[in-house]
Amino acid sequence: MYDKWVMGRTIARTGYFSAIVGAGTIVRRTWRYVNGLVSRLTLVQRFALVSLVILIFGALIIGRYVGEEIEDGVVANSSAITA
Repeated sequence: MYDKWVMGRTIARTGYFSAIVGAGTIVRRTWRYVNGLVSRLTLVQRFALVSLVILIFGALIIGRYVGEEIEDGVVANSSAITA
């Protein structure tokens, strides 16, 4: 019991607790803002937004894969030439 009291006092004195509460407030306000924006979108706009996110992630994944394949090919070719 003593440790919890001391820990609570320490958190209150150092301000970490207020930072945690502040972060929670920021998250709640941001969620309300985003939720308000999304609720104003039509179904077609929501579909387009989700499709855009999926396309961006797909492009990043495919781009990373192609980049790694090119890098592996260049390294293999360079090592074959120097060997």
